[in-house]
Amino acid sequence: MTTTTTGTGTCDPRVELGRYLAEEGERVLVGRRIDGEVFVTYYRRCAAELGVCPMSPAGVARSLGDAA
Repeated sequence: MTTTTTGTGTCDPRVELGRYLAEEGERVLVGRRIDGEVFVTYYRRCAAELGVCPMSPAGVARSLGDAA
């Protein structure tokens, strides 16, 4: 299998941006700088608002409940 890279961008190693506790245990938020731009979504803020990992079953259910 071959890997193809497009563009001339560079990607720095992952960097820990923060930690939080969820029912399932401690979660670590990591980010990465690509071509000088940090790539992280609203995940940490969402986790704090929900009180759980946003991708956990409870987090998904709470997010869907908020949207309804």
